[in-house]
Amino acid sequence: MLKPLTRLAAKLRGSRHSKLLRQALGSAVGLTDQPREAVLQGLVTRQLAPWHTTELPRGRQQVERLQALNSHSASVFVFELGGRHVDVWPKPSAAQTAGCEPAEVRMFSKRVNHYRTLLSEVLRHESSPKHVRLAVDLRDIPADVADWPVFGFQKAQAARNLLLPDVDFFHHGWYLDDRDDLAYTDKAPTACFVGASSGMSLSADAVRRHASQRLALASAFVDDPRVLFRIAGAVQCESDEARQLLMAQPYFCPPMGWQDQLKHRFLISVDGNGATCSRVVKSLRSHSVLVKFPSDQELYYFPLLEAGRHYLHAKSPDDVRRILDEEAASPGCHAGVASAGQRFAAQYLQAPAVFHYTQLLMRGYAARVPA
Repeated sequence: MLKPLTRLAAKLRGSRHSKLLRQALGSAVGLTDQPREAVLQGLVTRQLAPWHTTELPRGRQQVERLQALNSHSASVFVFELGGRHVDVWPKPSAAQTAGCEPAEVRMFSKRVNHYRTLLSEVLRHESSPKHVRLAVDLRDIPADVADWPVFGFQKAQAARNLLLPDVDFFHHGWYLDDRDDLAYTDKAPTACFVGASSGMSLSADAVRRHASQRLALASAFVDDPRVLFRIAGAVQCESDEARQLLMAQPYFCPPMGWQDQLKHRFLISVDGNGATCSRVVKSLRSHSVLVKFPSDQELYYFPLLEAGRHYLHAKSPDDVRRILDEEAASPGCHAGVASAGQRFAAQYLQAPAVFHYTQLLMRGYAARVPA
């Protein structure tokens, strides 16, 4: 009796997300071409490649391995896909909050709900769904386990995690309401980043030294009239002293809405606690150009992005200034990059393509790791 009640509760919690996903799947606009299955299958093949030669346990041994993962981490959850149902294994009480702040525990709970909804919708579209069990780490950066493929939504480039779509597809409602009403030529020929101070734990000394990449760039651009690079959220501060010191910096400002940032032709992306998930998607969807600093973390679609075609690559403040100099010397010279970014987003980052990638990933995983 307990499992049907648990499933009903999960269905009720996920009903809003299911409705939104189905709306997104049915209302995609601006597709220039349906994503080719071969391209998405190539991404799945890339995910599974590190595990081709690893002998993975099955049956009872698999259950015991997953029980160990489930019981030793507050962020790792085991999803069991059987028939038309997605169940999440209950977590031992000692593991529910192990080493986590209450806010993290609440975040994990929300993410469990989102991914259960997505996977339930995947099962609904499968003609012959396979029985399969997944270990999903819902931290921003998942654990890379040597003897078992753990899913996450981003990973270090050398890690062997399997990548699901990132959580911001859920948090931003599949970007259904995302709009950019300004043409490229109507935007200021300037660059913009306004975001939080995420990226590392900040002591007062770290703030003084501008120790994180975001703080270093904010300090470098603070007097540059062509680059609005501001910190608008004091997070990960180790003390009140560090927080107050950060908020007193000349580059600290109140939050700025996305529509105001879209007034700039160039939108800068710099990693915080991993890749900037929504900022990359929103920038690619816009009429602006994404200017992306190197990322230590990988999202599932990053291998498809080409520097110089879909976005402009920058490693230093001088690279950003060079891009702006090029635009000043030849207005509109980077408009083609903005257009290519839009086409990429229309082809690969709308709900149907993201959903189909998830379908292919589940099929590939089930073939490699049957329950």
